[in-house]
Amino acid sequence: DALRLGRIDFALCVPEKLMKRVSEAPALSDVMKTLPMATIAGDGQFRSQLDAFAKRNRFKFQNVVECNSQSQVQSFLATGTVAAVLPVRLATNLPHVISFPMNEADGFRREAAMVWLPARLAVMTELEAVRGELGKLLAKPV
Repeated sequence: DALRLGRIDFALCVPEKLMKRVSEAPALSDVMKTLPMATIAGDGQFRSQLDAFAKRNRFKFQNVVECNSQSQVQSFLATGTVAAVLPVRLATNLPHVISFPMNEADGFRREAAMVWLPARLAVMTELEAVRGELGKLLAKPV
C-alpha cells in the first residue's frame, strides 16, 4: 500500500555574490554552465538527471564540491561560493540566495510517497500510528 505525500519541485539556487556572473534574463542552462556547483556525489537518479540536462544543453557542470546529502549541499551553498540544485522547500528560506525554478529541466519534479507492507503494519503498530498521522497532516491545507 502507499500514501501519496506530494510533489517535490527543484530550483537552481545561486548566491547573490555569484549573480554578477549571470547575464540578464538568462536561460537556465546558461546560468548553470557558468557557475561552480555543489551537488550530491555518486551516480544516482538525481545526478543522472543533472548530467542528462547538461548533455541536452551541450555543457559540462563545474562540480567543485560533491556532498553526501542535501543538507551538506545547502551548507556549502550558504558559503556563497557555489550554486546548487535543491528542493524548492529547502531553497525558499535561504538568505542571499536567488532561486531559479527547474521547470525547463525535464525530470526535476518528483512524486513522494510513503510505501508499506500491510503485514508489517500488523506487527509494528508504531508504523500504523505514523501512517495515520501523516494522512491527517496531508489532509490539512497548507
